[in-house]
Amino acid sequence: MGGRRRGVALDRHVHASAVENDQIKKGMEQLEGDKKLVTKNKDAYKVEQKKVEDKIKSLQKIGAGVQERMNWQLLHQYINMSTPQPNGDHMVDSADSLEPVRKKYWTEAAKKAYKDLEESRFSTKTLDPAVQKKREVEIKKNLIQVNIAGINALYTDDLYAFFNKIKNDRPALPGMHPNDVATLNAFLNEKDAKKREKYSDQKDGPRVSVKDVPKEAWIVEVRGYTYQKDNEKFIEETIIENLRNPENVKDHTGKNIALSPDLIEQIRKNRISFLILYQNKMVENPVPGQFELIGKSYLKVLQRGIPAAAAAAEGGKGPGAPMPANLPGAGGAGGAAEVKATRESWRPIGDVASDLFSDNPAAAGAGPAAKDAAVAVQPIPRTEFVVVFVWAEPIAGTQPINLTGNPTDKK
Repeated sequence: MGGRRRGVALDRHVHASAVENDQIKKGMEQLEGDKKLVTKNKDAYKVEQKKVEDKIKSLQKIGAGVQERMNWQLLHQYINMSTPQPNGDHMVDSADSLEPVRKKYWTEAAKKAYKDLEESRFSTKTLDPAVQKKREVEIKKNLIQVNIAGINALYTDDLYAFFNKIKNDRPALPGMHPNDVATLNAFLNEKDAKKREKYSDQKDGPRVSVKDVPKEAWIVEVRGYTYQKDNEKFIEETIIENLRNPENVKDHTGKNIALSPDLIEQIRKNRISFLILYQNKMVENPVPGQFELIGKSYLKVLQRGIPAAAAAAEGGKGPGAPMPANLPGAGGAGGAAEVKATRESWRPIGDVASDLFSDNPAAAGAGPAAKDAAVAVQPIPRTEFVVVFVWAEPIAGTQPINLTGNPTDKK
């Protein structure tokens, strides 16, 4: 019996020695140290990975647009397809407002204007000057034609400031679809910036709520002019309507214009919206080669917009008026506001391109007159216009970065 107890005691001693052995303790300590080192290295890796990603994003933003160059070609194709033609091509049958666009503009007078235009281009007959001038007046008044003077785009990460600006300059938001008007007003009425940040679900289809506002987007500007007698109404019901509903655009025979699959995909994907006739002006005595409204781009003042903090103070400024270069954000009580980095300092390369992006386009010169410009006996009014819309195509730096090159590597 005593031997059995001694055996049990010895067995317990052996087990206790195994657990309390110094080598085992050192091993456990080393294991804990290794675990901490692994955690430290993981954290360090994440820090370095973040630095690499930030540098890549910075480089991609410097070259923004390069990776999307095919999309830019499609954008120009899209605008070209949306421009009404003198032969009755590129119009919708009826507008969103149910206005019968084709019936309203492709009239007998418009058809005669097109016929006379073609005859004047190729005919060898010499008409009496008075008859020729009267004919030119009738052609320009009735011809279905929109002339594009320029297409430009700038990226913005502050659509609230942009919306504030266009709402301040054009309170009626002419040309904008009622759904977009409701969305824009609801977005501007949301004063909580944190809540506005959540309004970006990027869904396809028509906008029905403020949650459909993209967080960042391109502001696209189309500057042009027309001599058509219905001036701004003609612009709204032709080129703006076509841009909004490209799938409804038809040729002069009534057949839908064939859209390439790539173009359809980009239009749906990029959700082109918030179309507005931002500026328009009827020039009663236009001089060839001189423009009063469209000689300069409005994009710099639109990109800068009216930030939330300055909306009340700047609400009385007129269209085209430059905004202060460094407006502070809304800071906390008693503290200085943090100045947000913007893209305002960007300038295109070249003197001609730089001069186009004026900080005050409304005050810009009209440009040189054509040397051989002859004063018409009966001036034909010319309507100059600026159409602006949002194109939600992200720049390369805003898209997920794959550091490994593995297509299955998703962040």
